[in-house]
Amino acid sequence: MDFRHPKRDDAGEMWRIAKETSLDLNSSYSYLMMAELFSDTCMVVEDHGEIVAFTTAFEFKKSPDTLFVWQIAVKSDYRKENLAQKMLYHLVEDTGSYYVQATIEEANKASFGLFESLADKFDTKFWKSDGFEEEDFPDDHDSETMIKVGPIAQENF
Repeated sequence: MDFRHPKRDDAGEMWRIAKETSLDLNSSYSYLMMAELFSDTCMVVEDHGEIVAFTTAFEFKKSPDTLFVWQIAVKSDYRKENLAQKMLYHLVEDTGSYYVQATIEEANKASFGLFESLADKFDTKFWKSDGFEEEDFPDDHDSETMIKVGPIAQENF
């Protein structure tokens, strides 16, 4: 399997994969922007020419040592391959980030486990804080907890 940063041509497949999962589906334009404008902080996994997983992320302008992970999606046939975890390792190494941050719906135990395992892998802290409450969203959306992993020692790579 090939782990690489996305190209513009990958955006459509990223959107289709997101559509197949339980993720909040964003506009196709948002995946195009992530693949084109934020490629350095995003990742796709390709298996025999087929994109089977992706991560969208970006660096905080106010805190450039922090990688904010927006979405992670893996095709159902590949869910036992630990691709989400491997993509995060690659992104942390590629970006040199000292912290990884995300928001997670409280019911999403798999995502909490993913980021807790990242903290274990790098022998660092995992913590939760207030994120976004239901009333913060203009539509019907569950609250999201802010999580943070770090600091990540770059000598781990």
